Amino acid sequence: MTATNYPKDINATNFLNGSVDAGRLTQDIEQYTDTEGLSITIVLEAVEITETVCNLWFKDGLTTEEQTMLTAVCLAHTGVPLPSEVTAVTLEPTGSSLKDLQIVLVDMEADLNTSTEKYISFSEIRYIQGVTIELINHTPGINKDQVGIEIVAPNGVGGWVVARSLVKGESNYAPVPPSGTSTIIAEGTAEMPTYLQIKLTYVSTNTTGEKPYVHLSLRTWL
Repeated sequence: MTATNYPKDINATNFLNGSVDAGRLTQDIEQYTDTEGLSITIVLEAVEITETVCNLWFKDGLTTEEQTMLTAVCLAHTGVPLPSEVTAVTLEPTGSSLKDLQIVLVDMEADLNTSTEKYISFSEIRYIQGVTIELINHTPGINKDQVGIEIVAPNGVGGWVVARSLVKGESNYAPVPPSGTSTIIAEGTAEMPTYLQIKLTYVSTNTTGEKPYVHLSLRTWL
């Protein structure tokens, strides 16, 4: 056997979002199965990433069919880092009164095989604690879908920068279940001045079927 490299330029032509995460791409390749149940049988030895190129080192050369599968995997690769273990915690609200509890409901239809974002703002200061997500018409892709709930602030040039994630763990994203409801609780009660917004991100890895419908419920206090 001869170690073989299959380099790919890091751009939107080769990768879905024009970016690469080595850990996720390794998982994508190792777990990939095409519509006929076939997969890449040669062991992936390393994923080396430079500023412009992703080098995919296999233990031996791939067949023509396996090279086609590798291209398909890369095209569907989101570049989103793998999430860490997400642990739900229960908290009491601080800085506000339970009698002012308000549930804010937000609906979003997510596009397939890409990231869909929605921004939520408030006209007065609120305190955010809990987030409940209900998924409708959802069929997860082979690489698993993810959801992110973040508080974002203006970056001064017309965009937004993440101020805090409402997902507990090292990653700002949490894996979503195949169907049903997933509850994500903030690590602490988060204060939301009016100049901040909540950013809901749904990362879909499925390429066919119905678009997932996200029903978001935010527990807030005035």
